[in-house]
Amino acid sequence: MFKKIELLKYKGALDFEQIGIILDNVQVKLDSYSTDTLVKKRIYSILVEALENIYNHEYSQKENDKYLPEATLSQLGENFILEISNALLNEKIEKFTNLLEYVNNLSDKEINKSYYGKIKEKSLLEKGNAGIGIMQIAKKAKGKLTYNFKTINDKISYFTLKIII
Repeated sequence: MFKKIELLKYKGALDFEQIGIILDNVQVKLDSYSTDTLVKKRIYSILVEALENIYNHEYSQKENDKYLPEATLSQLGENFILEISNALLNEKIEKFTNLLEYVNNLSDKEINKSYYGKIKEKSLLEKGNAGIGIMQIAKKAKGKLTYNFKTINDKISYFTLKIII
């Protein structure tokens, strides 16, 4: 049986400076483990994208610090597990769920095709990038993305995404 080793645990507001600090800390932690270079790059790439997604799409909860953005990176055997969470407007849940289900139902080859197709589209210039971030994460993850939404109130929910790397 493998022991779960926590490499990162962060809960708090995110800005570009804080994202940089988190990424630097993770880089140091990963360098201290005998982790394959390719695996380190995958972890780092997924973490960058996940933190950017939180930064760009999070619903800011100034009045309730219980639902601040969170990121946890753990190692369990040969796998790394990244869990990210943030508050999200309920009105965005259906669209986001559809995107996650769409990506989860694609094969690796189909994810690549869809990803590169989206990159070529002009819609990439619009805010939100048409799901490119989730596709980047799915391309590098092992298996499907798992997620859930916990309703906070009629306006917002708390979203958690679990990624195995």
